[in-house]
Amino acid sequence: MKQNPLISVVVPVYKIPEDFLRSSIESVLNQTVQDFELILVDDGSPDNCGEICDEYAKNDARIIVIHQKNSGVSAARNAGIKKVRGKYLTFLDSDDLLKSDAWEKAVALFEKYHVDCIVFGWEDFSADGKCPHVVTENITQLDAKEVVYQIASDNYKCGGGYPWNKIWNADNIRKAYGSIPLFTDEVYTYEDKLWIIETLEKLQTVLLIPEILYEYRFLASSLTQDASAWKRRQFNAYDAYDIILNKLRGKNIKAYKGAIKFYFGFCFVDARNMYPYRKDDIQRFKDTKKRLRKLSKQIRPGDLPSLKYNLAWIFVLLFGWL
Repeated sequence: MKQNPLISVVVPVYKIPEDFLRSSIESVLNQTVQDFELILVDDGSPDNCGEICDEYAKNDARIIVIHQKNSGVSAARNAGIKKVRGKYLTFLDSDDLLKSDAWEKAVALFEKYHVDCIVFGWEDFSADGKCPHVVTENITQLDAKEVVYQIASDNYKCGGGYPWNKIWNADNIRKAYGSIPLFTDEVYTYEDKLWIIETLEKLQTVLLIPEILYEYRFLASSLTQDASAWKRRQFNAYDAYDIILNKLRGKNIKAYKGAIKFYFGFCFVDARNMYPYRKDDIQRFKDTKKRLRKLSKQIRPGDLPSLKYNLAWIFVLLFGWL
């Protein structure tokens, strides 16, 4: 029987420039830890991305390629997760890079600290240069509930709600859930954050490390950089936080309050910023107000942290915005 690999890395692939995709795959092949499986999921990319993936798979038995019709990044990651056999699991975006010793360092720390997840730093690369993000000054072990609080609050103290700067003990996840949880397909904004919160629910410990092990490369065509795209994603972001609140309610009070604070502030600021230009998109403004009022009715005294937030909440309850 073929032995399971030490590490599984899932890479969703869609409309990536060839040089970016090739260098991303090469960053996996050049790891100092060579006991891995690389799962490339071609999400119906209309260019030659699928052919490039097949080319690498023909020359390396550790590479698995899945071709599917375009269904979005969550569905692509889910297709990959279903194939995962490794002891450890991580994700890589197909335009990004791993430092060559990333997995070597992570595996050594897993063996030393016996944690469920390791979070590491990254560098942003763009036309303007590079910007490092260090998640901790010293190796720090945290309770999983604290990490959920930080992520639900949209704080970056624990590395943010990104899937690619984390390595998971997949064996521990399987013991906790029976199988590795899947991403929620209908959510395409904050889907990463939602998956991390759900996965951490039954886990115990997370290790933050100071090393930068990942290079995040910005593409000019990135959807997250497109202002018009954000208009389409706005209400899906609200939907994601509705799910997060339902997941945390009654289970993790601190994280629930952190999520309420972020969600209410996010929604309130959206409505406030849209108000002077409401006539330009009156339906979107009305829908934002409706969501804000609905959320405000769920909030209870003590849920919000400061006088400023509570005054804004009372204002919405009394006047329904404007």
